[in-house]
Amino acid sequence: MLWKAKTIGQTIEEISAAAASSTSFQLHSRFANGFNLSSQHQLIYVGNDRKGTIPFGIHLSAADFDQIGTIHRPFYFERQLDSWLLTNQEYQIDLQTSKSFDGRLNRIKPENLKEKMAALSTYELRTGMDFSAELAGASPVFQRLFSPERTSFTKSFFYYIGRGIGLTPSGDDFLIGLLAVDQVFQFLSADFRPVLLELAAEGKWTTSVSNAYLTCACNNQFSSLIKNTIDALDGSWQNWQQAITDLADSGSTSGCDTLAGILAGANLYLRKGELNQ
Repeated sequence: MLWKAKTIGQTIEEISAAAASSTSFQLHSRFANGFNLSSQHQLIYVGNDRKGTIPFGIHLSAADFDQIGTIHRPFYFERQLDSWLLTNQEYQIDLQTSKSFDGRLNRIKPENLKEKMAALSTYELRTGMDFSAELAGASPVFQRLFSPERTSFTKSFFYYIGRGIGLTPSGDDFLIGLLAVDQVFQFLSADFRPVLLELAAEGKWTTSVSNAYLTCACNNQFSSLIKNTIDALDGSWQNWQQAITDLADSGSTSGCDTLAGILAGANLYLRKGELNQ
């Protein structure tokens, strides 16, 4: 069966171009809305777009995705004229007519930031970890993440990375939220991302799924749900409320863990601004 992808993440273009025809992607994990394929340290998500778009995702319409049954064979990329096909002989997904999703976040001038963070702080975030100390700015391990010293923030990485359960542990989602809000305010050390990228590349500190998300976040590539949330900082209250609701409803606790990272980072930025006035 052949389907046409609706949207592909920006990193899919890089993955397909770099993958040799002999590179196979095995089924890694499957959910109601999609499944992950893996090849060594490379991960691809194939799914519908009910829960947004991700940087390493190939997204089909919900109707097309629902036709995919049991996966028996590995997938590989096959060149077709000026495009690529993701195929395992049973199923084929044509990437040619798909829209490319750009998950980059841009610096903005948030409207009513303090008020929006105050509203978010009243939201019931069903996180997988207790982030109350981080949200209050009272956690020493959290504060070390903002140190200019490489050895200091690296120690804190080892507290958060891989902490929690599931394919994307809560500590990882929290870091992704922090990275997202830093794209707006730029308060983290210049070495923060390179060090985190090194840890993700080692592939032994957390899950392969989290490593894929962390790698994308360090390269300023985020899911559409996170992008919508950050963009809504520069928008109406209605857009803000909708964005945080959509993100909070994603995953078991992943969306809420990410929102906790956004809120904790923004709170610290606001407190520092008040101290400097």
